[in-house]
Amino acid sequence: MTPKEKAEMLVEDFAKETMLWDDFEGWVDNIVAAKSCALIAVDEILKFRVWPPCEENYLDRVKEEITKL
Repeated sequence: MTPKEKAEMLVEDFAKETMLWDDFEGWVDNIVAAKSCALIAVDEILKFRVWPPCEENYLDRVKEEITKL
């Protein structure tokens, strides 16, 4: 899975959990909150540093892709 695909998957997963009710549109995605949660999740994984160095670079690229969404 590419970093971009992983970033999109994480944001999509968190978007399901951070939806907001809008009186005109009903339930809507809160992409800002979903991106924030995805970044927090990746940062928490990076804190443990149990990943091989190549995986750390992968996660750093995932973070970059999340911010681009």
